[in-house]
Amino acid sequence: MSGFGDLSASGGLGDLRKPLERPWAVALNASKGHRRSIGQSAIELGLAIPVCIGLMLGAIEAGRLAYAALTVSNAAVAGARYGAQSVATAADLSGMESAAASNAQGVQNFTATASCYLQCGTGGSQITCGAGSCTSGQQTIYVTVNTSAGFKSLTSYPFVTWPTTVSGQATMRVE
Repeated sequence: MSGFGDLSASGGLGDLRKPLERPWAVALNASKGHRRSIGQSAIELGLAIPVCIGLMLGAIEAGRLAYAALTVSNAAVAGARYGAQSVATAADLSGMESAAASNAQGVQNFTATASCYLQCGTGGSQITCGAGSCTSGQQTIYVTVNTSAGFKSLTSYPFVTWPTTVSGQATMRVE
């Protein structure tokens, strides 16, 4: 035997004389029991597709929310990094807010607020920059940038309140 079929039986053609069965022809000529299982498969598919679409939309929304949260958080760091460069940039609150806003491209309803304060000594009092100075001890300058943005979903979901606000905050010591 060569593995290509039995050529010696019934004139050498064996099973090769049978017509090829086509799956759609078998389905059309099937008995009632097979038709019922085909209908059951269609119903199962009809129920599974909306579930799969819902899971896919949920994953897309989770990705969009994570992107917005990371962007807003990184924007706060960028603004604080700008302000922490020197004493002059620490006093430039609008520059810190601008640096944060330029880092948050593509995020809607973005807001940034910057502040600067002096820390007097270790664990001492905090004074807003420009409102005074430390009377004794070492003076350390810190900048803080708070950022936030509104996030609106593409679709509405039950039990989920939209819009949601994502926020970020970064505080750095001025060098």
